[in-house]
Amino acid sequence: MLPPASSFELFIALRHVASHRRQTLLSVTAVALAVSISLIFTSLGNGSQELLTGIVQDKLPHVKILPDGDEKYIHLYRSLLDRIADIEGIRSSSATLSTQATISFKEKRKNAVLRGVDPFREDAVYRISDSMKEGDLYAILGGNNVVMGIKLADKLDLKLGDMMEASFPRAKDARLRLAGVFDSGTPLDESVAYVSYKTARSFLDEGDVVNSIELKLQDIDQAQSASASIDALGYNAMSWQEANPEIVRSIEVGGFWRSLSIFFVMIIAAFGIAAIMNMLVLEKVREMGMLLALGAGRHNLLKIFIYQSAILGLLGGISGCILGLAGIIALGSLNFGITAGGREIGSIPLVIDPWDFPTYLLLALGLSILAGAYPAYRASRLYPVDALTGAERAGKRKTWKPTFLEYSLACRCLSLGFEAAVAARHILSNRRGTAFTLLSVAVAVGVIIMSLGLTEGVRAAIVANTVEKNPHLYIEPETGEDFIHLYRSLSQRVWDYPGVVAVSSRLVGQGAARYKENVEGVEFMGVDPGPEYDLMNLQGSIKSGDFFDLRYGRSPAFLGTKLAENLEIRPGERFDLVQKDKLLRLRVAGLVEKGTAKDYNLVYLPLETAQNLVDQGMWSRR
Repeated sequence: MLPPASSFELFIALRHVASHRRQTLLSVTAVALAVSISLIFTSLGNGSQELLTGIVQDKLPHVKILPDGDEKYIHLYRSLLDRIADIEGIRSSSATLSTQATISFKEKRKNAVLRGVDPFREDAVYRISDSMKEGDLYAILGGNNVVMGIKLADKLDLKLGDMMEASFPRAKDARLRLAGVFDSGTPLDESVAYVSYKTARSFLDEGDVVNSIELKLQDIDQAQSASASIDALGYNAMSWQEANPEIVRSIEVGGFWRSLSIFFVMIIAAFGIAAIMNMLVLEKVREMGMLLALGAGRHNLLKIFIYQSAILGLLGGISGCILGLAGIIALGSLNFGITAGGREIGSIPLVIDPWDFPTYLLLALGLSILAGAYPAYRASRLYPVDALTGAERAGKRKTWKPTFLEYSLACRCLSLGFEAAVAARHILSNRRGTAFTLLSVAVAVGVIIMSLGLTEGVRAAIVANTVEKNPHLYIEPETGEDFIHLYRSLSQRVWDYPGVVAVSSRLVGQGAARYKENVEGVEFMGVDPGPEYDLMNLQGSIKSGDFFDLRYGRSPAFLGTKLAENLEIRPGERFDLVQKDKLLRLRVAGLVEKGTAKDYNLVYLPLETAQNLVDQGMWSRR
């Protein structure tokens, strides 16, 4: 008589696991590696996501309120700030009066965003005080003081206490004193200068108005809800998700690829268990026949192999959790000392979610049971007599009867040697086991190919957006010089270096473009169109016009597409390029779109025109 069904199936399953140590070790190792890799991938993904959300949390406004419709400013903003404070989840707010300005110091000029703020509110939103390298943000409350980013100050060669000039078309010139420098580790360091409300209003000759209100929330995931609440008040609000869709896409794509990779890793482990269980069924045919002869039911055999799969999955899952935790701790101990988004990152960003461990343990258990389902079903279909004689059910082959293709392959292997023929015989005679093995290998290879494809795609995208859209090497003026003299002879000498395929001399300057009532800060670039076209590979970037029209006359100009949109100007129309007290009338000969931030401020013009604008004759800046 057999023991009670509730105990003997588990007993036999445990005996199989204990007696087949090598197969058990292989199965447990496969599941453990899958679970540990999945845990490490998940913690890496969680860390990357936390890093991105941390940058959003600290460095970006969660909600931004802009003037409505055609309005340039927000009036009665103080009452609006009081109403916003009543919205649930608002942590802090800052109203700003921002404008573009050309900041000049001695012979150097740079365009910047002049932000008129209340330093107490601005510091509550962005914690600028934590980024101060010199001076104090609150110093802007005294006189015409300014606090600017460290890179902007370096480019202008400014030191604490230096006086500079700020100018812009349709604005009053202002003399400002550098009272502080901040280093946020973001692009703000080279483009933003803080002044008081009073200074900004005097510069723009405006009253008590602002042109944006920026909010920080307790929970950044509530940004869209808060934005909708402010819209309901009759104002134009934008959440950080709407303003920065590329960050949202990065989080979504990263999460999708991480989930897909984990899925395939677990599937590979499941196929490994299925292959081992299939081999075990073949080995235990006689034993299964004896159990059937002693009165065991087919459902008992099914349970035996299901239990065995579950035991292997459970052991592998527990081992994988331990191995994964050890791997996470080991990776977290590696130090890099890099900065991203203004944050110091000493180690790989890893975030452990305690719920991941039981989740992957249960996932490993479930997949292992599913992987053992088919071999278990095969075992339950055995007939006692056939099993005891080592044969399968009547009507099926008792010995290997090769097909013509299998016979031809075996003969070919025999010509390679006895060992090859025997190996081929084993592979071809165990079709199901071979199928499981081939399928698991195919899935593994597929995952590797997908990973390589994604990696190559990301690399190609980075190359396309950085290397191919930017010069590989800049030659700058010597220290203390603003321009490169005799640049033509230098360009000819550069061609003698191996690997050089394009050289372009540029005269780069800062100014403002004015069209009707619209004014935008620009970076103008005087170039020879031929070399510049080759250097920047512009054939796919020209949206309208012929770039080589820059060779004819002194007034043609090519504008970035976003700059043209902001100016509301079309090809063929004329605009003013203003640099301090100089004005140049130019015609829009065409538009260029590089897919970078340059599209918002770039103006190409003939090199000779740029030289005349800065009164530098036959000289170049780079």
